Amino acid sequence: MKKLISASLIIGMTLAVYGTQIWDFLKPNDIMTKEISLSIAPESNYTSAAYTNSKATVHVVVTKVRGNKQTIVWDKTFDTIQLKNYPRLNEAFAENVKIPGVIDNKEKLVVKYIITYDNNGSILQLQSGEDVSTGNEKNNLMIGI
Repeated sequence: MKKLISASLIIGMTLAVYGTQIWDFLKPNDIMTKEISLSIAPESNYTSAAYTNSKATVHVVVTKVRGNKQTIVWDKTFDTIQLKNYPRLNEAFAENVKIPGVIDNKEKLVVKYIITYDNNGSILQLQSGEDVSTGNEKNNLMIGI
């Protein structure tokens, strides 16, 4: 009986200390390269005279999150362009972002973007974002100006 209790305690302690490593060995990580297709286009018609001097800048940041740790894996600020010169949806600015080495079952990607509007020196910033879906290697994100 003492041998059974001792063996149970040894197995219990081993699982408590090395449980994560044992689980990783039994169920290996799903490492993949994630691709995010960004499209930037206006959601409104900016041809009115009220928008003649209005401009917008888009700043996009992709962050890899694992537990409480966040790592920026891609960061880009797109050129400042007058609102009336942004291409329509069928000709949207496109950017394909590839993030290698994502452990899909343990990490997630978060895409955040800040749109800065400048109308004759009056500045307005809007921030938004979304999580990249798990299990998919390719994801699409439309950023509406």
